[in-house]
Amino acid sequence: MSLEFFDPTGGQLQAPQVKMAKRFRNLQGLSCKILDNTKQNSKELLLLIGSLLHKEFGITVVDVVSKFVGSAPAKEEELAEAIRDVDFVLVGTGD
Repeated sequence: MSLEFFDPTGGQLQAPQVKMAKRFRNLQGLSCKILDNTKQNSKELLLLIGSLLHKEFGITVVDVVSKFVGSAPAKEEELAEAIRDVDFVLVGTGD
């Protein structure tokens, strides 16, 4: 096992720039899916948030897509299913 140390004075390279997703002007009537990471309480927490978004903004939670392995990044197929035919994906964690 090796450790990697970073220079606290700022000598290391800058983090790569990322492109932020476009923001919705209005959430009313949008649809989403939940990407469940299969950790304990994750699905329940995200369904509760989806319910609150439905009540407040009329957002429809279309489906729940579960990752095969909670501790690993989502597979391409899981991501493709999560984004198919919805405006956004709700993700998070629970424990």
